[in-house]
Amino acid sequence: MGLFFYNKIGSIISIVDLPTTNIIEPFFQYLIVCVFAFNDFLPSLLFFDNFVGDQLTVTNLFIVFIIINNLENSFKGNTTKL
Repeated sequence: MGLFFYNKIGSIISIVDLPTTNIIEPFFQYLIVCVFAFNDFLPSLLFFDNFVGDQLTVTNLFIVFIIINNLENSFKGNTTKL
């Protein structure tokens, strides 16, 4: 039968049928889904409206770090608590 890779879109793909360079990494799928899910406030966090002079505010950079850190750690089963 073979090994299977379950992607977040909802379909099951046989790993044997895919070349190793084309296997979709679960982290990047999760990141893309979260970016689309939070598109109401992510553009303001990600460098569009947060300039003070020529620099980003430290608070906004920290918020972006927390979001990315939580996405990465969610695959390990732990998240950052504020």
